[in-house]
Amino acid sequence: MSNSVLSIRIGKKYVKICELQYASNNKSVYVNRILKAKIPEGVVEDGFIMDFFAAETFFNSIIKENKMTATDAIFSISSGKIATKEITTPIMKEKQLVEMIHANASEYFPIYLDDYILAHNVLDKGNAKKGINQMQVLVLAAPKDLIDDYFKLAERLKINIKSIDYAGNSAYQMIRRQIHAETSLVIQIQEETTTVNILKDNILKLQRTIPYGKNLPIEALCEKLKIDEDEAATLLETERHIHETFDGDPVTESIRPIINNVLRIVDYYNSRNTEDPVEKAYLVGESVSLLGVDFLFANEFEVSVNQLVKFNGVTLEKENEVLHRIVTKYVGCLGAGIEPVDFMPKDKLDKARSANTFRLLKLGVLASLVVAIIACAIPVTKLVIANADKDNVQKQIDNLKSIEEIVNDYYKSYDMYTDAKNFKDMTDGNNDSLIEFIDTLEQKMPSDISVKSISFNEGQVSITCSTSTKDTVAKFIEALENTSNVYDVFVSAIAENKDADGVITTSFTLTCQFVRIADGVDIIQAILDLNLLNYDELLASTTGEDARTIEDIVNDLIDAFENPSVDDAEEE
Repeated sequence: MSNSVLSIRIGKKYVKICELQYASNNKSVYVNRILKAKIPEGVVEDGFIMDFFAAETFFNSIIKENKMTATDAIFSISSGKIATKEITTPIMKEKQLVEMIHANASEYFPIYLDDYILAHNVLDKGNAKKGINQMQVLVLAAPKDLIDDYFKLAERLKINIKSIDYAGNSAYQMIRRQIHAETSLVIQIQEETTTVNILKDNILKLQRTIPYGKNLPIEALCEKLKIDEDEAATLLETERHIHETFDGDPVTESIRPIINNVLRIVDYYNSRNTEDPVEKAYLVGESVSLLGVDFLFANEFEVSVNQLVKFNGVTLEKENEVLHRIVTKYVGCLGAGIEPVDFMPKDKLDKARSANTFRLLKLGVLASLVVAIIACAIPVTKLVIANADKDNVQKQIDNLKSIEEIVNDYYKSYDMYTDAKNFKDMTDGNNDSLIEFIDTLEQKMPSDISVKSISFNEGQVSITCSTSTKDTVAKFIEALENTSNVYDVFVSAIAENKDADGVITTSFTLTCQFVRIADGVDIIQAILDLNLLNYDELLASTTGEDARTIEDIVNDLIDAFENPSVDDAEEE
């Protein structure tokens, strides 16, 4: 075993830290200690350290309280600013691959690359003997400022950074060692997000991030029982508040957005891989602290669903099932040191460049001496020709200097465009389509339904109605579900009452979501934000000339997103 190392995973609200020892071959890991703590407000935002003094105080206190003594650290970071792209290349050596990635980076990411650090991870090395002559590579770009933040924090904590990994890769490295070779769906529920991985032969084929996590049932239980978040989290771990089916219970219903999004991702993958669909599903992460969630997933999926409650290759100081179950919640920390993408920080890049410059300088001096000796021996006429060539090249260089002004003008224009777009996006919202949604209700709602109350909040709708029969309710639901910009339609409460004359009245509460009806690129972006590429719904929301324009754009998108990730879609 190697020396102890701190594996630190910083999320939106919580930090998880494991004190680990990795075997020399990285095939097994020994867990000394683990901890989870709530991050103080304002310390971290989207992975960036916003208050270094508060962060230093916070980390020093929790590490000291838990008696962690390791002085080396691995950070596993997550941020919406990290861009990813999966590429296919011919089989090549590592040095050639790095050169190729840097040469083509501008084609992978629409960003100013001087402000980013590139890294990569080979997902599939190929096999020339079996006729597989291509490699699958995940390329990543992280802002230099983001990586610098973690080195500044490490300097304050007086610890040495061994590597910096991408959170999605950290979890993948541990997960791929826990499952079999069949096409598998691995659902990693975290505090604020859920990462969906699809693997075949233990190779990552698709990775998506859903913006919902354990926070949904916690918030629902807080509202239901009027308790705080800590109490709700404890109750979800010790009592079964999540039912086996969606039955209208608010805590159980809170899981619906996660399951609906996972099902959409599976449908998308299966439609692209009809001969090799998902065969098995696994739950990992915070799912072990949500009693009953595994039964709910099992009843909603067509494939078997298994809860990963013990990791292969992980050894604990005290071996028992309860501790192993707890440790599975730290999947990102455990996998961070196996095969990290290892973002190179700015200061190390500068140091490497300085070393290369010094070596080039020495070579230049030696070359100059050789040239000087040769120059003394060559005829004067050749020297005159060489000087003339030099002057000609210098003139060409001077003629090209105007390109710098063009490039600067481009970046200024791009910044102006970005500011204008961000301002426009801030003014847009789902409630912009409120009138259209009300018109939809007037058209779709059966005539014998009476609306008692209706409320809207950024596309979230709650309607309390009454009618004569449940059949009318069913027709209303079906009509809304067939509306292209309405989704997640369900009835959370329904009751029948009979008056003295025997007249039956059915009262019910219906909730749903509606999205802003946009055109052109706005429609595509909305679909990408929802992790969807539903061609039929897209065309249904446009008419006439717009439909033909959107059709061309969608066809281009489908070609570009042959094997997309969430970050790819956001960047596009």
